[in-house]
This record gives sequence, structure tokens and C-alpha cells, in this order.
Amino acid sequence: MHNEILIHWPLRVLCKEDCLGICPKCGKDWNEGSCDCDQSSPDPRMAVISDIFSKFKEV
Repeated sequence: MHNEILIHWPLRVLCKEDCLGICPKCGKDWNEGSCDCDQSSPDPRMAVISDIFSKFKEV
């Protein structure tokens, strides 16, 4: 039963379908407006993977 629940659990839990979520850095509700946080910086844990993809990117 536990595995069946985990398989069907949504990957992203939102309050409604058109919800924009909250900022992972400052916690501002994006439905109320944007924040001044830099959204272009990737997750530091994924930096190594992005380096690999940038080196082997097809032209």
C-alpha cells in the first residue's frame, strides 16, 4: 500500500493548477508578485552536471 501511494504522489504539490509557487530562496509567494532573488543561478548540487552537458553540447 505504501509503495502505491508513493508512486501516485504528485511530483510538485501546489495549492491549485495555476499556482506559481514560492521562491525557494526568500519564500515570497509568486502569485502575489515576483521577488528580487536571482533565479538564473542553478542549484549548486547540479553545477557539475551542467558543466558536463556544456562540454558535450552538440553544435
